[in-house]
Amino acid sequence: MPVAAVAAAGVGAAGGIGGALIEAESQRKIASQNRDAQKQANLLNLAQYVASRGGDPTEMLKQAGLYTPEMASALQNMGVLLPGYAGAGTEKALFQDAMAQRAAMQTKTPEQRMAEFQSIIAAQQPAIEAGTKFVGDIYGGGLEQERLAALAPVEAARMEGVEANRAAIDLALRNTLNQMAAEEARKGYVGAGGYGTNRMLASTIGARQAAAQAEATARLQNELARQGIKESGVDMRLKSLDIPAMRAQQLAGLSILPESSLAKLSDIQMAPLSPFKLNPGSPPSAAPLITPATPSTLGLAVSGTGQALGNAAQMYQWNQMAKQQNWQAGNQARGNAQSWNPDTQQQMSTWYEGENAPSSFGA
Repeated sequence: MPVAAVAAAGVGAAGGIGGALIEAESQRKIASQNRDAQKQANLLNLAQYVASRGGDPTEMLKQAGLYTPEMASALQNMGVLLPGYAGAGTEKALFQDAMAQRAAMQTKTPEQRMAEFQSIIAAQQPAIEAGTKFVGDIYGGGLEQERLAALAPVEAARMEGVEANRAAIDLALRNTLNQMAAEEARKGYVGAGGYGTNRMLASTIGARQAAAQAEATARLQNELARQGIKESGVDMRLKSLDIPAMRAQQLAGLSILPESSLAKLSDIQMAPLSPFKLNPGSPPSAAPLITPATPSTLGLAVSGTGQALGNAAQMYQWNQMAKQQNWQAGNQARGNAQSWNPDTQQQMSTWYEGENAPSSFGA
């Protein structure tokens, strides 16, 4: 192969390698630029978040290369809760007032407050236990027995009235009979069962019947009262099926009432600071300015030149290979001609050894 072809092939290979190196260096620079852009965007997002929480993002903006002297006044008047025209220091003054209000509410330690709440519950403990017992008596029959016991004196008084009426009738009858007996004795009548006496006894039959009716009425009233108490107990239990669960819930709430009261007091003490409770919201998300990965022009030029030289060297090699194949075919044909036609041997040899032979083959 001629020196020119070899040189062209070498230059083509070197051009391809050089183009690849130039392209790699270009992509490395682009990647470095994108990393710097991402870092700058991260610093900008962090600066925006710090500013939204009332902080000073000056140093971060300087690191991101975004700070300018004009930003100083804007950052100084920038507020989180109030507009910029409220003036520098307005929010800070309001916050200090809120802290003073909160300090005024904290006159006692949490331990002292807890002891107070516990003492309040302890003072009401007898009433709490009585209420729990009352609920148990509704379903255990204790309340019914208590009401029946309270009814007993009323029943007794009612029956005593009936007995007193009967005793009055008997006493009046005895007194009348005694007077009649004494009158008859003065008249000289001796004995019992006189006409007047019999009439007197007959006249008391109605009164005795009325007394018996009063006794029956009193007994009926007593029984109706007892039955009413029992029925009202059943009705109370049927209408209050949820009372045990409600009472259990109340007792559970009472067991943690000191703690819940302390927590509620803490919420009240924190109320002055509630306007300053900032919503985290969504974080800033400024996107970096990414440089797209584009091929290097110089790399493409070098690679293209190398590829063109390589193609030229390859085409020259293919041309020489074709001439070599033609020369070998001519030698074979010449040998065949010499074997069957001696007269044409010199002509065939002269043609193949002339200008048609690949003079560079084997060089």
